[in-house]
Amino acid sequence: MQVADPKAREWYVKEASEQMWSVRTLNRSIGTQYYGRHMACVREGLALPAPDIESNDPLEYIKAR
Repeated sequence: MQVADPKAREWYVKEASEQMWSVRTLNRSIGTQYYGRHMACVREGLALPAPDIESNDPLEYIKAR
């Protein structure tokens, strides 16, 4: 599959490497226009905020919420 938009292509490369996507997952994400849907949520403020905790301990995450 090809992605014409350079910003979208760069986003897919970044997400695929960070999330360790398989080729199948990458193709599915491109085919379902995951980038466009994700950016629409971000623009509308629907994306979840990143947690502001610094610990990797799962119990600390639960306590922080």
